[in-house]
Amino acid sequence: MSTMRLWKRHATENARRPHGIVVEQPPAGGMLAVPGKALTFVRAPAGRLRFHEDIGHDAAPVPLHRHLWQTERFTVLYGRLTLTCDGTSIDMNAGDSLDVPPLTLHSYAPAVTDGPAGSVLIEVEMWPALRAGQFFETIYALTREGGLPPRDIRDVLRLLALSHAHGFMIGGPPVALMRIASAVGAAIAALFRIDHWSPQFAARPPAAAPAPPIYLPGYSDAGP
Repeated sequence: MSTMRLWKRHATENARRPHGIVVEQPPAGGMLAVPGKALTFVRAPAGRLRFHEDIGHDAAPVPLHRHLWQTERFTVLYGRLTLTCDGTSIDMNAGDSLDVPPLTLHSYAPAVTDGPAGSVLIEVEMWPALRAGQFFETIYALTREGGLPPRDIRDVLRLLALSHAHGFMIGGPPVALMRIASAVGAAIAALFRIDHWSPQFAARPPAAAPAPPIYLPGYSDAGP
């Protein structure tokens, strides 16, 4: 079995096991918002996360990034979207759908035509879901607080810890290098009690001592 398939299998298995933290699926209708962009969670099949994202022409750009273990499906509901995958730009119209496999370097934005880009409404589905709800809660919180792009070393450490916990890698450096950097950043963030999760819908852990997290080769999602 290839390393990639092992990672995906471990990610799926680990998502079913206790981490010493209570995690709830974000409720359907729960909304996250920042200037120019709003995300609304919708019902999804078991093991998947699904949301609608309304992106205005003035929204902050989504940086090029990869997901180590998750497939991401983009479906355009309204407007036009430009999805860039491994250097290739793809223009999508309402009704178009495209799956982005794990490890694919990608970004997306409202399509630019002859004039200014308009707004676009998309549906995004991710599988396995893992803790993607926590991930988007934190990304939106960092953006709302002015922490994206990072303002200082604290924001950098939060982003590295988030990357380490969710298998989310920004930019084009080699994956192995980014994994080392995120692991080191997460360790430093933990040392200084810098929490990478900004919860809005999910539950915090109980006051009792949590069960030890489960660590599997090539995968880290032990929670805050």
